[in-house]
Amino acid sequence: MNRFSRFNLMGLGLIIFISVFSGIRFSYLPQFIDAYYHLSVSNAFIESGGWVGWDWWCFAPFGRPHVYPPLYHFILVFLQKIGIGRLNSVRITEVLIIPGFFFFTWYIFKKLVNERFSFFIILILSSFFAFYSSLSANIPASLAIIFGFLSWFFAKNKKLISAISFLVFCFYTHVGIAWIFLLTFLMLAFLNLNYRKLSFKIILITLPFITPLLYHQIKYIDYFTSNAWCELNAIRISFFIMLLGGISLFLQRDNREFHLALFWGYLLGSLLIFVLYPYRLFSGQGIIGLAFFSALILEKIKFAPNVKKATLLFTGVIAYLFFFHSTIDFNESKPRFNLLDSTYYNFFTGNSSNFLRFQSILLPQHFSPVMDVIEGNSSPNDIITSNSPVVSQMVTAITARPSARSVFKEIYPKNKFNHYQYAKMIIWLKFDQDKFMDISQRGFKKLYENDIAYVFLNLNYPSSVKIVKSKINFKMISIIIVLISGLILSDNIRAQKTLKKDSIKTG
Repeated sequence: MNRFSRFNLMGLGLIIFISVFSGIRFSYLPQFIDAYYHLSVSNAFIESGGWVGWDWWCFAPFGRPHVYPPLYHFILVFLQKIGIGRLNSVRITEVLIIPGFFFFTWYIFKKLVNERFSFFIILILSSFFAFYSSLSANIPASLAIIFGFLSWFFAKNKKLISAISFLVFCFYTHVGIAWIFLLTFLMLAFLNLNYRKLSFKIILITLPFITPLLYHQIKYIDYFTSNAWCELNAIRISFFIMLLGGISLFLQRDNREFHLALFWGYLLGSLLIFVLYPYRLFSGQGIIGLAFFSALILEKIKFAPNVKKATLLFTGVIAYLFFFHSTIDFNESKPRFNLLDSTYYNFFTGNSSNFLRFQSILLPQHFSPVMDVIEGNSSPNDIITSNSPVVSQMVTAITARPSARSVFKEIYPKNKFNHYQYAKMIIWLKFDQDKFMDISQRGFKKLYENDIAYVFLNLNYPSSVKIVKSKINFKMISIIIVLISGLILSDNIRAQKTLKKDSIKTG
């Protein structure tokens, strides 16, 4: 493999380009509401002293089970522990995840398939604006995909310990994505005899290590509720990926190579996991499966019989993806065709803000004074709420206060309750004038008002929330992560020594 080949240079150039785009958005982040939920979890872990299985910081004071995989939250905790501020800890991860995702994708598939494929897969995915947006809007899912790709990479190289370790990391980052990757190894076992034994080993050895998390989640199964068919108005469908991917599925139907078996597994796994979540299936993490198959067709361009036609086709495809990548979106009452909807076109023309999931909800001119009032009139364990769950989640995350509401609604609270009654401070957005509270009867005192909101103090505030102490402290968590990292390192050192010995013998 020529590291200075045209495809390698174009791939690196694209990653550098993506890194610049990602970096200039730093002060604009966090991008989406999910970030504030994850920040709230990391704040609570710091208060509890480690991982805790009861969510005392949302739907306070009663709480609910905490079942979200914790690895991303540990990263945010680490960044805060070394002196980085709350918001900046999230901003750093959101800035790094996009170039990080495309770098690892480019590098891994350069090894698993070839350099042409690796260039086309990052071009296809990075130019699809909805997918690009999902990378920083759903960091745990994006991080879990990186871990899953690394488990493929190490499985290909027969490094069992490393493959298992990254699959375990995947489960402790995002359960939905992790099950997709577990299914890819199951598909590999059935489609490729050479990797059948290794695949079953990876699956069977991984299961005991993820059992504590699965047990904890199953224990509270009665609290789960489906948020199916949500985000329908955020769906954008790529004609290019759907058309080329569909054609490629037919052409590759009998192929049993290592990477093809994994691609089939990812595609089928995405359908099973995201069948009730069409945004994630068509516009987010699920579209990667069809993108793989699309890239398989494009990497064959070089072998076209006519060199001039191949060059023309190659240039045309790159230009189309870079400047056009047409989509159909459902952001309005009727589906709308977007001829020019590539990530790069949207950046160059300033149209990137027209996509809801790419917009920041943090408006410093309005919310900074609100947060100053909150911090000046409450203690860290006083409950805050709002008539908007989004605002409640955002303000409590930034001020490190517990909230009587949450945007993560897939888990029921322990009790149904009037969240205004149990909150010390209420942020009331003025858009909801029709349901405006009777202040005098409820015993609320107005502390602050600006163009978009009031801040009220509950004069009849019952009591502060009780902080739940950790089940697994940070010292133990650090030891576990260091041990697993050490196993990965030793696995690779041992493999390199074995390879060196074999080369000496054959030499």
